[in-house]
Amino acid sequence: MITTSFSYIPPYRSLFLSLPATTISPDPVTQPTPKHNIVYIPYPPFDSPRPRVGTIVNGAGLSMNTLDILTLHGLHPSNMLDTGGKATAETIWESFRMVLSDTSVKVLFVNVFGGLTLCDVIAKGIVLAFKEVGIEVPVVVRLRGMREKEGWRILQESKLPIFAFDDLEDAVEKVKELVAKG
Repeated sequence: MITTSFSYIPPYRSLFLSLPATTISPDPVTQPTPKHNIVYIPYPPFDSPRPRVGTIVNGAGLSMNTLDILTLHGLHPSNMLDTGGKATAETIWESFRMVLSDTSVKVLFVNVFGGLTLCDVIAKGIVLAFKEVGIEVPVVVRLRGMREKEGWRILQESKLPIFAFDDLEDAVEKVKELVAKG
């Protein structure tokens, strides 16, 4: 027999549990097209003066981990976006478009672990997004996993203003630094 106990809910998570129920009508700007397997959940601003950090992550587990570490560092995530397990360059472009439709986003954090998702494909999507979306906020990218070196090479050769890391803590520290700069 399996028994589950919920004995502790961290304060930053219990805030979501105490929010009043609201009905949100779908915003066509933030709705993914049917061909993309994207899960996008925007978070309300909570009347906080803190700048918000947009997130693009592959996998629900890594998404939750990313939101947790950002919050533990005193940062305010604007969303949860899971690109799905087999993201394409177009999926990443679509993800950038959706997250950056929120004008309160001041830094964008891309956190990818390449298992099924290939890091070089993610890198191509980031380059495509820079060319077509019109990115005006700092972008911090963490890539780890399958075809990681190829992904780094693509980002480096693009000469785009991207802050790239392979370590999660280092990447989050950079996000925190960029948020502090405004």
